[in-house]
Amino acid sequence: TNLSLLQESHKLFAEEIITKRIILSSIAKIFDPLGLLSPVFVAFKILFQEICKKEVDSGTPLGVETMKQWRSLLEDIQKISSLSIDRCYSSGLRSLESPLIELHGFAYASNKAFGGVVYLRIKSGNSVGATLSPRKQGVTITGATTPRLELLSALVLARLILSVRKALDLYLTINSCVCWLDSEMALWWITKSQKEFKPFVQNRVVEIRKLVDRKSVG
Repeated sequence: TNLSLLQESHKLFAEEIITKRIILSSIAKIFDPLGLLSPVFVAFKILFQEICKKEVDSGTPLGVETMKQWRSLLEDIQKISSLSIDRCYSSGLRSLESPLIELHGFAYASNKAFGGVVYLRIKSGNSVGATLSPRKQGVTITGATTPRLELLSALVLARLILSVRKALDLYLTINSCVCWLDSEMALWWITKSQKEFKPFVQNRVVEIRKLVDRKSVG
């Protein structure tokens, strides 16, 4: 994953002048379809968003502090070259006795990024294990309130957990799916209220309810 960016990171680290154009080009080379490396790569997008807020020209050299942040991110890229993640989730399940298989998703949001992550929880007898499945993250929308960002994270999670379930249903019997939110407001919008909201909230609440059973949101 991201071999081109990984190989180029050593060269970029040695560059004395970095511009907004170079950073955008580097972000465009990110390829992480499962989102397993999102915690690293979302930081690149956050940095680029901060640069855009300063209205810096594409070819203008960036400041010292921005360069420090950039090089720190490149160091993180180089560290993930030794990361190993199993791609097969079902190989050991056939030997388990009557396994209970669940999907647990978690949504999260801050003033910089929002997203969701899904875990595969497997219980067999007295043994319980959890495996990381895909995750999805994005940078925040300028001017959005915290409750709206938390609602966006819930929507990302609803889309993600449905996608993961469809993929795993071909090989596994998923007993249940649960979406966990840490926002009381987003939870109320999705599970409790029957009223009409402003379009931003209403459209996302309606989609979430179509994707997942509101009883599975907690």
